[in-house]
Amino acid sequence: MAISIGCIVPAYNESRRINTVLRVLTAVQGLQTILVVDDGSTDGTADRLIRHPKLRVLRLPRNRGKAAAVLAGARQLRTDYLLLVDADLRRPRRAEFARALAALHTEPGVDMLVLRRVSKSLLTRSLRGDLLISGERIVRRGDLLAMLAQHPVQGYQLEVALNQYMLDHDKQVRWLPISSVGLLAIHKLGLRSGLRKELGMFRDIFKYLGLSKLLWQMLIFGRQQASSAE
Repeated sequence: MAISIGCIVPAYNESRRINTVLRVLTAVQGLQTILVVDDGSTDGTADRLIRHPKLRVLRLPRNRGKAAAVLAGARQLRTDYLLLVDADLRRPRRAEFARALAALHTEPGVDMLVLRRVSKSLLTRSLRGDLLISGERIVRRGDLLAMLAQHPVQGYQLEVALNQYMLDHDKQVRWLPISSVGLLAIHKLGLRSGLRKELGMFRDIFKYLGLSKLLWQMLIFGRQQASSAE
């Protein structure tokens, strides 16, 4: 049976970077709709987007964070799966997204496919951050909505919350490598504000998981084989 795949790109003040991502995504065959959720931007992000028939925009009146933006987008799109992509992704490649979509068609039992940022630093990869907190992943819409309904998610907790939901419900998770990387907060905000934001990310993750579940994810999440499309 054919599956439908939509895409959500949550964005907050990404007017200078988001179109690089959108030009790649709009060239990917098989994406039904690409929905940019402007999370209360103040830099005119929504007004500076490229035009494309696949592209839609949802403007939120105020900044509420990534999880709230993704939830708003998931309520709008009615596809079987949702591809989540960060608006600040650097060096996105059409072929890598196309391969991920193809993997879902060859492995229809997969509940979540994580695009693993293998170009991350050695330290990040040793802590498995390239997999655990990758913002690029394809997830069943129903699972995403169920997780967000059951567990309030704030700040930087979305990815680890999805991981934990998959573990708790014995879902099928696979991963594929991608060469893209996210833009560090210090490059966006400067050293002091960027470090504060990065520390806030770790605080949010620890607050949601606690030590035991964090270690559990580091040890076992995604230990399943890579997708057969690898």
